[in-house]
Amino acid sequence: MDRHGVASPRVKDSHTVDQVRCRAPGTAIYSNGFDAIYYLTSRPASYLPEKVIHNTGRANQNYDVELERMKTDLKENHGVLVYFNTLPERWFLPAESELITQLPLREIMRFRDGSIYENLH
Repeated sequence: MDRHGVASPRVKDSHTVDQVRCRAPGTAIYSNGFDAIYYLTSRPASYLPEKVIHNTGRANQNYDVELERMKTDLKENHGVLVYFNTLPERWFLPAESELITQLPLREIMRFRDGSIYENLH
């Protein structure tokens, strides 16, 4: 396993990753495991907005703006939010439960290793 856990068998054999592979090319993808998605599918994915800037430990003053930008991108580009629950915790990112309450999301798939959401509207 590498230091991020993206090469572990539980991520490589992920049903969630399999579903990401099935998305149309160009689909906007946001994820707490953007690196795993790119590593395993060669598809670009964007990182979730950081609540805390991980290399400074300070609150991200632009979090609300970045979250709104992500919300707009998901809506306008029919994107998806992919949230892995098997990756090492990334304490500086919002929890899945926070994103569900802050964004108009609808769960479209749930697997043992993660969930995929799309914009509700």
